[in-house]
Amino acid sequence: MTSVKAKVRIFFFAKKKQKTLVRLLLPLWSVLPIAAHAAPPPASAYAELPTAASARMSPDGNSVAYIDGQGNSNSVVVAEIDGNKLLPMPTGDWTPNWIRWKDNQTLLVSTRTTATSDGGTPYPIGQLMALAADGSKSAPLQFLRTDEDPAASVAAGNRSSVANLSDRVVSDLPGQQGQILVQVGDIAYDYPTVYDVDLWDASRHVAERLEPGVAAWAADPDGVVRAGYFRSETSQPGVFDTHIVARTSQSDAWHILPFQADVLAFSATDPTILYALLARDNAPASVVQFDIPSGTIKNTFTAAPKGRLALITNNGVMVGYAVDTDSGWNRTYIDPTRAAIATTIAHALNVADVELIDLSTDGTRITALAAKPGQPAELWLLDRAQTPDALNPLLTDYEDVPAGQIATGTWTNFKARDGLDIPLLITLPVNAPKTPIPFVVLPHGGPSAHDTGEFDWLVQFLVSRGYGVLQPQFRGSTGYGSDFENRGKQQWGRAMQDDVTDASKWLIGQNLADPKRICIVGAGYGGYAALEGAEKEPSLYACAAAIAPVTDLPAFLDDQHFFAFSDENLPAIGDDPGTLAAVSPDRHADQIQIPVLLIQGDKDFNVSAEQTKKMEAALKFAGKVEQTLYLPNGDGDFSHPADRLAILNALETFLAHSLGGT
Repeated sequence: MTSVKAKVRIFFFAKKKQKTLVRLLLPLWSVLPIAAHAAPPPASAYAELPTAASARMSPDGNSVAYIDGQGNSNSVVVAEIDGNKLLPMPTGDWTPNWIRWKDNQTLLVSTRTTATSDGGTPYPIGQLMALAADGSKSAPLQFLRTDEDPAASVAAGNRSSVANLSDRVVSDLPGQQGQILVQVGDIAYDYPTVYDVDLWDASRHVAERLEPGVAAWAADPDGVVRAGYFRSETSQPGVFDTHIVARTSQSDAWHILPFQADVLAFSATDPTILYALLARDNAPASVVQFDIPSGTIKNTFTAAPKGRLALITNNGVMVGYAVDTDSGWNRTYIDPTRAAIATTIAHALNVADVELIDLSTDGTRITALAAKPGQPAELWLLDRAQTPDALNPLLTDYEDVPAGQIATGTWTNFKARDGLDIPLLITLPVNAPKTPIPFVVLPHGGPSAHDTGEFDWLVQFLVSRGYGVLQPQFRGSTGYGSDFENRGKQQWGRAMQDDVTDASKWLIGQNLADPKRICIVGAGYGGYAALEGAEKEPSLYACAAAIAPVTDLPAFLDDQHFFAFSDENLPAIGDDPGTLAAVSPDRHADQIQIPVLLIQGDKDFNVSAEQTKKMEAALKFAGKVEQTLYLPNGDGDFSHPADRLAILNALETFLAHSLGGT
């Protein structure tokens, strides 16, 4: 490969035409020092949707498609790389989730919307949409378990007759024009059947029938279904192992591999080989190579002590693996061509890691995501048809936030009251004083999730306003091994909450936080933890803000029972109504002594708006200081810039009033 000349030319397209000039100035201001009291960017700069990570290049390397959002609507945009043509394609009430190219003329788009059961429970409906890249036609691919209207409500307490997650592509079926493989759950099971589907008329036939226990399917590069994820319950209620079933050909018998494994990929040349992430209790997760006929491990590539691993695949074939470190992902490509390309781009941009996204069919054009620690992602194009090779930016996320005003988080650990090591991510404002400052304690949602050191729009907004941010990785968080995660089982409001409390007190003991100006804020489970913190620790926090919080655990469990794999997910919370009521914030609103802000999307399919309404009513009945903001179009993923902006504006006003400003 010839050497790369990392030149930056005029961006050949822009997400927002009026910002082209700003983009050209970015390389200049990103290296200039920021004054200690420079005005922070407006809230709208943090509320925009990231687009770089959604972008995909067409197989011929001539176009890029990405998801863009304006106000309360999102659309798919197709842009010519060598021209000036931008083609927005609205998706109506369906919010784009991801996009990919079937071929040079056709895009596949995963979209989501929210429906409501007769019992009042919102639930997501996912559907695929086929879009002609020239905008000439589109076709929704919605699968029904019956002949009911997909927008019709469902009987209370029963599983929806609509296939509410029918956007799970098993294979793009390369070389088969207009055909893909999609898995769709059967009405009587949580387990899916795989269908061969025509993109334009939605006709289908069964490619692989459901097998009880197999929760998802995987196809090899030729589109043959040759593996699946098999769930089996352990002796501990609510704890399931995920094994792999696999075969060497379509006519071969299924083999159950005797290991707890998840996420898999195939070999490009040997049908007897399978790659997977192997997880074992009290042992690091690892990337392994299985021999399917014997069910034995042939090779181990790497192990991650914290359990954060991912396979890198291309059309079902393993091309590398990634380790999620505290500062972000660290990728290793075992495919020599991709390894050389990634190294070339990383050296040219002076970054530690590069995520290769797409390679054109002829290999001359490559798109890649790159970001320095804590910085927003950028999408780059490497053009090897030029002499010398040219490297140019295509899309930059959060372009109105100057690099010099982005704070970098620091990882540390502390010991909880029972001696368990709890990881913490602490982010201080740029040019923060050495004296204690107001802080926001921000427990993550999930709770089966974890924070990373990558750019976080909410964290960066808060530190831009002068607040420090503490993100505790309480027990039950993912990414730190199965033992750490299992310690959170049935610990809502108990040991998990104690970890958040102990982390907040540790912050004061380290002389980082002003003990009179700490607010606890969170979304989803984090919102639940914020309200529990307000209830249990009236002297520790000055305020609490809860976004889409769970507030009534018994009612929450009732709402969730008809969703997929409730037998696995719900026992992790608990099943005794009395025990759950004891840790339900709406039952103890009278104990809260601090101001509370509630924010809720009316279309949230993760946590019903009824949960927030119950908390609002309980606080009002108890005569407490509360504010409530309802977002009419708000879903469970903050998918619209207008909703993000409303959240940030509400938080800014609430924090300034409750903590006395910064």
